[in-house]
Amino acid sequence: MTASDSAGVPISWKRRAISSFMSLVTLAGLISIGIFGHSTHWTFGLGAHDGDHGEAGHTTTHEVAAGGTSLGSAGADAGGSTGILKFDSPEAVRDSGIEIVPLEERSIGEIVRANGMIDFDQHHLACVSGLVSGKVWRVEKRLGDAVKKGDVLALIESVQVGEAKSRFLSALAVNQSRDETVRILESVSNLIAQRQLREAKLSAQESRIELLNAEQVLLNLGLKVSIDEFAGMSDVERVARIRFLGLPESIVEEIRTAQSTSNLIPLTAPFDGVVIGRDVGLGEVVEPARPLFEIADVSKMWIVLNVRKEDAYKLRIGQKFRFQGDGLKEPVDSNLVWIASEVDEAKRTLEVRGEIPNSPRIAGSSDGSEYSLRARTFGVASIEVGGRTTALVAPRDAVHDDGDKRYVFVMSDDRTFQAAEVRTGLEDSVGIEILTNLPRTSQVAGRGSHILKSQMSLRKIEAGEP
Repeated sequence: MTASDSAGVPISWKRRAISSFMSLVTLAGLISIGIFGHSTHWTFGLGAHDGDHGEAGHTTTHEVAAGGTSLGSAGADAGGSTGILKFDSPEAVRDSGIEIVPLEERSIGEIVRANGMIDFDQHHLACVSGLVSGKVWRVEKRLGDAVKKGDVLALIESVQVGEAKSRFLSALAVNQSRDETVRILESVSNLIAQRQLREAKLSAQESRIELLNAEQVLLNLGLKVSIDEFAGMSDVERVARIRFLGLPESIVEEIRTAQSTSNLIPLTAPFDGVVIGRDVGLGEVVEPARPLFEIADVSKMWIVLNVRKEDAYKLRIGQKFRFQGDGLKEPVDSNLVWIASEVDEAKRTLEVRGEIPNSPRIAGSSDGSEYSLRARTFGVASIEVGGRTTALVAPRDAVHDDGDKRYVFVMSDDRTFQAAEVRTGLEDSVGIEILTNLPRTSQVAGRGSHILKSQMSLRKIEAGEP
């Protein structure tokens, strides 16, 4: 049963009537706002709007963003084209901040831009690890220190090293003893059985093999040793010589005592460079193959670039490029020396590389902190992939994009600009080649021409043009 008020009118009917009335009021308000906004150009009284809509051949005056300078669209062409933009006076053009520049006839190179970074030369980057287990007995180099090839980075005390040295001395003594036995037997060979001589020679051969194996173990540890050198020494001299095997004399003089350990083995720099990584401390126990130091030759750096795969076909070995790194005062120049044979699956880019000398900022300095270029410096490169000796070139600021079209604003007279659609060709860091047949003496709007672009876009919207 439907509820009713005191007058007998159903309550649900009254609610529908009120709802319909409110909808009509809302619709009427929206229509009023639309009419008023259209008549005021949606400025609602905040800006001037001249003229009536719908009059044939009517022109409007618009405000230009820079300094409120006005320009009219009074048509030089019959239809009042939105591409003709006219200022009130030449002074208004100057006050707008628009730079007027001539088209330039010059050579131009085609540029491919690519992001990249400066990196260490991976051919001269080494992680230095210990070859035996042991304890860090002494650390010689710190992070950032310059090193020469063969410099000691740290000393490791290892029982394995002591055993290898002892085995070598024992094998040397046994071999010398058996060689001496063979010589004695050979001197009295007519008095002894030949079998005894053959057994002595076989035993001497076996000891020689043991000695060679012991020598090879030391060589594998990086300890340079010579059987012939040790053969002419006394036992005391041998022990003294092998105790500090592989250590430079400067360190030997510091650590030479009667109780000095013979278990020391040095970690040495594989080439000239700078210590860029250190993961070891005094007294620390280390294992083989664990990286303890990282050494880089910073006298030459790589510039690694990632080029869009669409531009890959333009690249050739030897092409010049200029790299502007973040924080670098001046760009650096290089050439492509390597181009990858495959595109990176994740980045969808092609990796290429150049090389650049890295000189110290202070002449004669070998400190790694004094070099000009630093690894992991990101930046942008411009690769020269082609060019023309003669071309008509407009500044990059003068050429605007409108979807799939490009255009420039050509100056018709001292206060009028005409938007001209152009075809473009090669591009370099400052200009774009104009292929459209424009007069060589044309002047165009350069820096600040975005004001004209904005004004033209507004007129297209008003005129309902795409």
